[in-house]
Amino acid sequence: MLSFIRDKIVGAAVSKSPVHKKALEAGRKTLTKCTVIKTLIKLGRDKGVQANITEWFEKINSVIKNKNPILLREPFVTIASQLADFMVLEDPKKLILYPKIMKQDCISGKLRKHIVEIGKKDSQMKKDIYGTRNSPDILDKEYMSGFIRSKIELLSIAYSIFNAARIELKDCNPNEKRDWHLPLLHSLCVVSENRYQRSIGKKTIKSNIVLPYATFFHIVLNGEREPLLIFKDKFPDWTASYQPHLMLIVQLRNDRLAHPTSTNLEEELTDRERISYGNSCDKLIRHLENMEQK
Repeated sequence: MLSFIRDKIVGAAVSKSPVHKKALEAGRKTLTKCTVIKTLIKLGRDKGVQANITEWFEKINSVIKNKNPILLREPFVTIASQLADFMVLEDPKKLILYPKIMKQDCISGKLRKHIVEIGKKDSQMKKDIYGTRNSPDILDKEYMSGFIRSKIELLSIAYSIFNAARIELKDCNPNEKRDWHLPLLHSLCVVSENRYQRSIGKKTIKSNIVLPYATFFHIVLNGEREPLLIFKDKFPDWTASYQPHLMLIVQLRNDRLAHPTSTNLEEELTDRERISYGNSCDKLIRHLENMEQK
């Protein structure tokens, strides 16, 4: 299983590099739970999977070459963000990795019944589907279920590979309970959940609760040695009273960072919103930007 990673992608490096070895083992272990991808491999229709895995290991190679484990955080956060987008849409019982996250704060576990509506209304989901070969013009539950499942399988393999490499590179806390990768994934799931709820007109989580989660990945990308400790220090008792609609600002800000080619935050807001939110928006944006610079 996954022999093509060793033969075509990792090659001889796996026998010399403990990072490659651990990443390969993690990828293989996760693949055993991926029925869709295993079927593609058996049918010889796995070129896309191979291309993705090649790209992931090339990123790991680059980090090792530069001797800077922190460089792995950007692709890891990107994969975690993408995985979170689909985790909150799957049946929690069918998740491949960390299903207990769906029972944590601010995660409803109930978005599954809205997947067709989300596919039609969420802007990022619409882009993902539109750019997928043979995606239908009219979405239905069967297509959305298969689309979500295939994404979860591929992204779960990616997450496992990057996380194993990260740990082997020592960019982690030796105490697993204090490590930052699960808090990161949870925080991104909260952001995804809130975005989807907003896209279909459902009641969203109060922004004073969500805001700390929405800023956690900034701390990770800033290269802090212990992101979770920094997070706890910054938000010991979050009591800010931003109005619920201000979460829109956070989401747009996160989208801009996750997708640099998207339009700027200022362009996403209407004139009415800029006038209405006024100083509160400016304050929140400055807060996020200051966190990037620290």
